[in-house]
Amino acid sequence: MQEVRGSIPLSSTTMPVDRVDGPAFDIQFNHGWVDFSELVDLALVAEQAGFDTVWVADHLSGVSMNAPSMPECFATLGGLAARTSTIGLGSLVANSQLRHPVVLANAAATVSQLVDRGARVVDVSADHRLRDPGLYPCWYGFDHPRPDLLAEAVYGLPEINREAIAGARVVANPGCYPTASLLALLPVK
Repeated sequence: MQEVRGSIPLSSTTMPVDRVDGPAFDIQFNHGWVDFSELVDLALVAEQAGFDTVWVADHLSGVSMNAPSMPECFATLGGLAARTSTIGLGSLVANSQLRHPVVLANAAATVSQLVDRGARVVDVSADHRLRDPGLYPCWYGFDHPRPDLLAEAVYGLPEINREAIAGARVVANPGCYPTASLLALLPVK
């Protein structure tokens, strides 16, 4: 038995957590303030405690998160996935505007491969938000490799598309700015 920050017990193996119906509890870590080994320990503690998802931010500098630095989000999530077994992992925001067009094209191709293998995908890269494939060279700097997936991708704003999201193979994550803008325009019920 080892301890994290001197107070949280952590066993050397993760124990599966029985999920129950009810509210989900997620946790966000500011991974700009901890080294990777400590982040792994925190994720394992969250997994053992029954949290549903660990979220980390996708920011290119620590300044935006009040941190001295900011490790790359998706490499961090890949490292956490190798060490955890039952907890979900995700990026709070994917800053696709700051990524090189080749990286974005690769992300779109990866989503394409996952869908072809039968996976349901929530695309946080913004590669499936636009239905018109002709807009991709203008906005993202590349031709979309699978325009057929654009036609079936569901815009992942549950307040608008809850039923469509439930059965979708590809869900296009709307991002924080579009979500805030669109929710403000919805009529109050």
